[in-house]
Amino acid sequence: MTLTLLIGGIILFIYSIDTLSNNLISLSLTKVKQKLLSLTSSTSKSLIVGFFATAIIQSSSAVIMITISLINAKILTFNNSIGIMLGSNVATTITSFIIGLNLEKISAYIMLLGFLMMYLKKKYHKIGKIIFSLGLLFYSLFLISFAVDSFKDSAIIYNYIQNVSNSFVLSIIVGMLITLILQSSSVFIAILQVLAMSNFLTLYQTIPFIFGANIGTTFDSFYGITNNQKDAKKLAHFNLFFNIATTTIFSLLIKPFKHLITIIINLFNFNIAINIAITNIIFNTLGVLLVLPFISKIKRYYAKW
Repeated sequence: MTLTLLIGGIILFIYSIDTLSNNLISLSLTKVKQKLLSLTSSTSKSLIVGFFATAIIQSSSAVIMITISLINAKILTFNNSIGIMLGSNVATTITSFIIGLNLEKISAYIMLLGFLMMYLKKKYHKIGKIIFSLGLLFYSLFLISFAVDSFKDSAIIYNYIQNVSNSFVLSIIVGMLITLILQSSSVFIAILQVLAMSNFLTLYQTIPFIFGANIGTTFDSFYGITNNQKDAKKLAHFNLFFNIATTTIFSLLIKPFKHLITIIINLFNFNIAINIAITNIIFNTLGVLLVLPFISKIKRYYAKW
């Protein structure tokens, strides 16, 4: 029964994330495309566009796939799209922060509000679908949390998770592979948040899993590439390279990175789920700040392809 709840909760969570993203896209896709086209003349502008586009539709994969489709159509170039990808990497962390708000207990009421808006007022139908999807997301987290709590007394499961998390490199690989399977870093990081809230993992044990998740989510960008479009291939390659590079850098600098995380979370009194979201935000933001001074060199390098 517990395993059924866990599997069902994870499937429902993936579905709710996908539905929420699709509903947001249907509401704002035209505006997002217009912004992608009109404000990408410089890296700083396109970074801001990538950030807000992803914040609006809550899917970095969707924004990058839209960008690749515009590259395939020769509307955008690789140089225009670098900033979009970087901004998208930062904004995708917002999902983990929303999840950390721990609204599972009122998820049914959120779904009810969305349901009523969908069917009582036609003009609120689209907004209602978004609210219903959000409530469904939190309800699925409730199911996952309930199932994971049931495993608390299982020494076998606890020891297995500890054995994996005690190896930094193995944790990165596991995070990457599970994210690749789930096709969403948001889903995997949500699972980490649930495990941490159930005391299976500490905040610092989740860090390499987060690193791996950020690598695993980049493989989505290879799916929309057409055979003859070099700029799209460049963007997908750079997206993968960027996340591998930042993971390598912060893995080598893990002690000062952990120290920075400790300083920041000690300023507040958030739950561990929010702290994981903050860690994810800091990792992605610092990665973007590190690569920005080298954008010109990166453009020159890819111009030789």
